[in-house]
Amino acid sequence: MELASHWLWAKDKISKNALKSNLIGTIGARGGSDLDAYIELVDQLPRQDEIKSDPMNAKVPNTASGVVMVVYRALATMNAEFVSPWMDYLNRLDKEAQGLFAMQVRNPKYQKQGMVMTNTKFTAWCMANNYMFTADKA
Repeated sequence: MELASHWLWAKDKISKNALKSNLIGTIGARGGSDLDAYIELVDQLPRQDEIKSDPMNAKVPNTASGVVMVVYRALATMNAEFVSPWMDYLNRLDKEAQGLFAMQVRNPKYQKQGMVMTNTKFTAWCMANNYMFTADKA
C-alpha cells in the first residue's frame, strides 16, 4: 500500500487508465481495482453528518454506484435521529434509489425496520409512492 500511495499522490498528473494500471501493477488486480473504485467514488459521497445537518444541500452522487453506496450506508447506520433528515435527502435521489431503500426497509430481516416504518416522513413517502408496491392489474 505504501508503494501504491506514490501513485495516489501523482493521480492528478496521469490519466485515469494509467492510474488504474499502475495500481493493479503495484498491489494486484483485486486491490488495484478496489482502490481505483474507491478513488472514483470518494469525492461523490456526502458525509453522514452533512446529510444529518443539511439534507437539502448535501451532495448527491452523480453515478448509480455512488447512489447505491449512500443508500446502503444509510440502511446500515440508521438511527432514530437520522431517519427524518435521511427521508428529506432521499427525496432528492431518483425514484429507483428511493424504491431500493423502501424495499430494503420492508425486508423482514432488516433490524431497524420498526424505527424507520414508524417515522412520519417515511409513512408519508409510502403513501405518496404506493404505486411502486402495488400489483399490476391485468
